[in-house]
Amino acid sequence: MRLFRNSVAAIALILTTIFIFQSDVLATETRVGSMGGVGFYMRDNSNIFVFPGTFYSYANQVVGELRVRETQSFYSIGAHLPVSNTAQIGIYLNSPLSWEIPFESGIDVVQLNRTTDIFFGTQLANFDLGLALKFAMDSYEDEINPDLKETQDATYFEIAAGISNEMMDLGLMFGLPSASYDLDPAKNSWGGFGAAFNGRFWLGQKNFIFKFVPLIVANYASLKTEIDPGGGADKTEIDYGVLDLAVGLGINYEINEDNLIVLGIEPFGYSTETRDQKDFGDYSETTLILPGIYLGVESYITSWLIGRLGAAQVYQKITEKFTPSGGDAIEETYFDKDFQMTFGLGIMFGRFLLDARLNEGLLFTGPNFISGAFEDMAYRISITYDFGKVDEKEGESQ
Repeated sequence: MRLFRNSVAAIALILTTIFIFQSDVLATETRVGSMGGVGFYMRDNSNIFVFPGTFYSYANQVVGELRVRETQSFYSIGAHLPVSNTAQIGIYLNSPLSWEIPFESGIDVVQLNRTTDIFFGTQLANFDLGLALKFAMDSYEDEINPDLKETQDATYFEIAAGISNEMMDLGLMFGLPSASYDLDPAKNSWGGFGAAFNGRFWLGQKNFIFKFVPLIVANYASLKTEIDPGGGADKTEIDYGVLDLAVGLGINYEINEDNLIVLGIEPFGYSTETRDQKDFGDYSETTLILPGIYLGVESYITSWLIGRLGAAQVYQKITEKFTPSGGDAIEETYFDKDFQMTFGLGIMFGRFLLDARLNEGLLFTGPNFISGAFEDMAYRISITYDFGKVDEKEGESQ
């Protein structure tokens, strides 16, 4: 951000992404990431976080996500466990969370960046039902002296529900973040709520090679920071708001059972983030996407090797506006264009699938013993274990 990122740096607008957009049976975040980020427009087990109704479709799995090399704080693992013929439960440990507590609140030690998720899925007459509970907790205590103690606490709770069938996936989420700071006499707090709705529809005949996928995504958050220095001093209240809206259309082109092309077009996306502080001023940043285009290809090279290629190009119009209390507004508008290509491989080892988003730099420099260059082979890795029942006659998992 140019003008306002520098001139109003003290504002520290909180960039709050409410829920994870990752966005068939053996698939992962790495899979959709190496296909240009087309996860919203294809069926994948990472969809369960935005479409909980799809959870029932991905039974008998253990999924590990290794998002950053040798950084276990960014790893997570989940298990999908059947409890009956029509129901299953799941648990995910250390799932990523995107709430950011504002530094100006004084709550600078505790974080809301990792959660534990519990899923339940069941099959009903005309659709699958999915429910999810997400929670996170963090605390800090420092005894400065026997009579003075600093404490910080943070909690997050989210409930989500969704329904899915062959024609649609609908998901609704509601989250409650909160955090506090206490160092007598100062008592600060931050919190509010967030809500999200995601919907997509699968249009096309069951055996038709084309599937059209209309998509709608909506997120909203309302948050407040209260700073009370104590001792009769005036309180400071800061209000934050986040609104994200997007519509898109995807095309799944299944050339055959071994080759898939996914195209996603986001003709319009709108995002705004606001900060309002009495006697100081209002700040807002608005982003328009006009348009975003996403393309992904997946092909089974052999029965045990899968190749993936993806690309995304997004055009943005960004407007920043600051209105000081009692003063005239300062506004700046600029345009941005972002393009990225991604590459990946999936490798089957018996019941294990290893997905890797590849570093294409190795194709130019070669491995270390040839070029002397020290580069990672992959940016991220996912591992899926399928423990489905085995058919003794065919030796295949069901």
